[in-house]
Amino acid sequence: MNGEMKNKEQPDDQRPPIFKSWRGFYRFLLFFLLLQILIYYFLTLRYSI
Repeated sequence: MNGEMKNKEQPDDQRPPIFKSWRGFYRFLLFFLLLQILIYYFLTLRYSI
């Protein structure tokens, strides 16, 4: 194979720590940030009397 990666797999030093791929990491990050925005929005509504 001469240094080529099979099936576009990432080498171990290029993988994110928990997720199988960077795409999964970015999806989680996007979901987490959206959830955080929603929580702060509802807290702001609750305490803005």
